[in-house]
Amino acid sequence: GLERAALPLAGGGWGVFDLRTGELLWDDVPPYSAFSPDGGLLASWSDALVRVAEADDGRVIAEIDARSIGGTGAEGRAGFMSVMFSADGASLLVSSLTDAGRLMRFDTATGRLLAELTPKARPGWLTDDWAVAPGADRVAWSAGDGSLRVLDAGLTRELSVLSGPRRRAVVDIALSPDGEELAALDADGRVSVWPLSAALRPRSVRAHESYGYGVAVSPDGGALATVGWDGRVRTWDPDSLEPRGSFAFGGEAQDASSVSWMPDGERLLLVDGSGTVAVAEAATGRLPASREQGIGSPHWRAEASPDGRFVVASPAYEVQPVSVFLAEDLRPAPGFEGLVEAAAWSPDGTRLAARLENGDGVLVELDSGARRSFPLPLQVASLLRLRFGPEGRLLLAASREGKTLVLDGRDGRLLRTLSVPEGGHVHDALVSRDGRRIVTASEDGAVRTWETATGELLATWVEHDLYVRSLAWSRDGRTLWSISGDGTLRRWSAGAGELR
Repeated sequence: GLERAALPLAGGGWGVFDLRTGELLWDDVPPYSAFSPDGGLLASWSDALVRVAEADDGRVIAEIDARSIGGTGAEGRAGFMSVMFSADGASLLVSSLTDAGRLMRFDTATGRLLAELTPKARPGWLTDDWAVAPGADRVAWSAGDGSLRVLDAGLTRELSVLSGPRRRAVVDIALSPDGEELAALDADGRVSVWPLSAALRPRSVRAHESYGYGVAVSPDGGALATVGWDGRVRTWDPDSLEPRGSFAFGGEAQDASSVSWMPDGERLLLVDGSGTVAVAEAATGRLPASREQGIGSPHWRAEASPDGRFVVASPAYEVQPVSVFLAEDLRPAPGFEGLVEAAAWSPDGTRLAARLENGDGVLVELDSGARRSFPLPLQVASLLRLRFGPEGRLLLAASREGKTLVLDGRDGRLLRTLSVPEGGHVHDALVSRDGRRIVTASEDGAVRTWETATGELLATWVEHDLYVRSLAWSRDGRTLWSISGDGTLRRWSAGAGELR
């Protein structure tokens, strides 16, 4: 059914040809152009001008000058990045070259500006592009930072994000005819297909008035708990993020730095800004047990062993001894001397991972007390968090050096390093439930996903305004929660960004 095409001319420039006869209908066509859905119009554009013309004879019916809509950059230069017709051909979808992330919709017949939108996409050097499905009420857009986003066709609001900012350049995108799937071609020749139902757009709530510092999901997956520097411990419905309860914790310091659940799912393990470790009833906030360590540091985390026998309290951002207590009454437990910086229990509760005073990592067998040390190539006071993956096969070491070490959870052998130095501290890192991905939380407010097998960075999502401090997976591995220094708690679809 194709009748016309814009093609390069032998002597230079471009022209519109009748494909049935081979006749040149008209020339002087800019190299960037798009036909309307019915083929009757051609929109072509240069840096500063969009022109809509009759496809048969080149008669201009509308022009859009970037300078007339305030589309000039710091040097007085104006321009458009990409232009595409809407599904019905009645409007033009235009992205700005000079105002990064500015999207506009114009009336095709008159060139009048109808709507504009600036989604929360970071400026970047990658190519912007549009995808429109016939009859669809939404459009897809690849932003300059490499993110893939879905907007309503009228450009009144952003509907969802399929993939956050990433380093791999997006060359072209296309929607399926039914508008349910998006295909993206990367500069390395890789094609990815994204179901629009797997949108990444997170739900979020203001969880704390001050810095959010910890988030944890209950053992049965039925509740979330968060803590912040406003001195409140809060519980939430994990799906709706509706609040369930709240109580004060933090003493004179009026802050709380860590929260995790006890294995019974009824009590919370907390640490406040003075280093006090406490066990609290999640429903009431009553503290049946607490222990003051007297260290005067706000950077501590605590975690109970899977069998509920022990509690480990470990520092971050500084070199301090790791403390192991009996969970029943928080009395010190013997056999754990010489551990510093960070600690984590293996999922089966048989091992404790930590760091030794000489800088090596160590795996401590709980039953025998045997220790197995291994090299941990991080600077002193750089280790921020240790986390075992499912089944204990992997051990992640998040650091202030902008990197996460992926270690063998059985012997500590270094498998690979995930590095984003410009992202700043890596505050937390988790292995997905299926083991295929690793998620990291960074100082720059980004949540990043990596391929476990190769260490390849898959996507970077920037939705928090300040550092991301803590992450938590749902039991089924389909949902991820993050809490940030901006006080927000966000709920993500873990399937978003997953390549089909």
